[in-house]
Amino acid sequence: AAPPQVAYYQEADRPQLRFTPAQGELRAPAAAVFANGAYHMFYESGTDWEHAASTNLLRWEHLPGELSPVSAAAGEQLVSGAVVADNANTTGLGNVGATGPLVAAYGVRTDDGTDVYLSTSVDRGFRWREAQGGPVFSAPLPLASIAVNVDGGEGWRMTALSGDEVAFFESPDLKAWTRASTFQLPATAGADLVGVELVALREFTSSELYYVLLLDRGTAGAPRYLVGNFDADGRFEPTGGVEVLAQGDDLHGVRAFRDSPTPGNRALTVAALGSGDAGRAWSGGLAIPRVLSLHELDAGLRLRQSPVPDLFDQRLRKLEFDRKSDHAASSYGRVLKTLGPGPYELSFDTPGDAVPEHAWTLGTTGGDTLVFGYAAGEGGYFVDRSRLRAGSPDKTTKRTVVARQPHAPAERYRLFLDRGSFELFADDGFTAVTEQIGLRGTLDLVELEGPVGLSGTIYTLQPEAPTPESVARVRLGMD
Repeated sequence: AAPPQVAYYQEADRPQLRFTPAQGELRAPAAAVFANGAYHMFYESGTDWEHAASTNLLRWEHLPGELSPVSAAAGEQLVSGAVVADNANTTGLGNVGATGPLVAAYGVRTDDGTDVYLSTSVDRGFRWREAQGGPVFSAPLPLASIAVNVDGGEGWRMTALSGDEVAFFESPDLKAWTRASTFQLPATAGADLVGVELVALREFTSSELYYVLLLDRGTAGAPRYLVGNFDADGRFEPTGGVEVLAQGDDLHGVRAFRDSPTPGNRALTVAALGSGDAGRAWSGGLAIPRVLSLHELDAGLRLRQSPVPDLFDQRLRKLEFDRKSDHAASSYGRVLKTLGPGPYELSFDTPGDAVPEHAWTLGTTGGDTLVFGYAAGEGGYFVDRSRLRAGSPDKTTKRTVVARQPHAPAERYRLFLDRGSFELFADDGFTAVTEQIGLRGTLDLVELEGPVGLSGTIYTLQPEAPTPESVARVRLGMD
């Protein structure tokens, strides 16, 4: 492909905080694994997978590789899969005397169901070869997606979505699979699911092990989740009902990193934000990578989300704000110009369980106005896009209101604004809102209405363009 005409991350509409491909399409993450000191993400691009790696989940290096994990013959029948590190070399496909290979598992739909293929890499994901010379397993089901996990150190578990059912398969070596059980999803999961991910998480305080089914609705609706466990016969038993992972219709394709160097009560995840734009040389991108943790609240087991910790090391400059009067909106637009063009983090703490009623108004040089905040009378956080410029694809007269997570603490409120995105972590991360909102131009109006004493900080953040240092760290030990 021809090189970009404008330097990567210098384009006017390129997000600065989130990963986007230099060229081509990032439809959704296909697989994620931590290996050899780096986070490897494979993402769907057309009918193939592309590969990027990072040491901190913020600055990514594209690793095109000589061969894709996915066979070109899969074409439009490709089913999203997983990449795992076969550290014990259970497949027997690693080099003699070396650590086990990376193994990619993916599906190809057929007239009779879905064939599952394996590809292996013994050079940390640069080059791949198909294992077995054909499918290792044929499922008599039209699978929409598959995920693979280590099953308690005694083998492997494959989780596959088929319609409104989740099928679980077991294998000792990633090659010979048998169906263990099938779980009928409740109607509240939605009828438009396109993918499923299985994450093993220990409850944050008790360390009791649970399994979380992350349910992907694509761009048709907010992703959801269901917490449960497996009984002695390998059947999934939910502990509660279906919950919303993040409000908004734009977050999709959530994938958890296999072999992540995090404690068992946390999972690192990536997900796509928004849909593509055919008018650009690139389309699609990631949301801010997140840490998931599971907590027992009065309402039951709930997931908490927070940005990856390295994000807070990217703070460059800050503006502290403090509401002094109830009579007029506090204006920070003039002072904000000293912070630079963004991206921004807006943060404040709310001691106790009460969220103060407030409203932020953002205006841009391109004629956009966005209003958001918390409305006690409506019982939640709101986003008002009715004042976006005429012709904006994100303009809507509908005011989005997101209810607070019941019984969640209201201790921390963090909002991240980037070119084209709005990512809110409220109620200490138990309530999340993720939206694709394209504000044209730079901020020149920032106003806050709220009670006297409402105070916090606005930070400008370091753009996440790859640097020579980040590229060197990714490639260290990989070439």
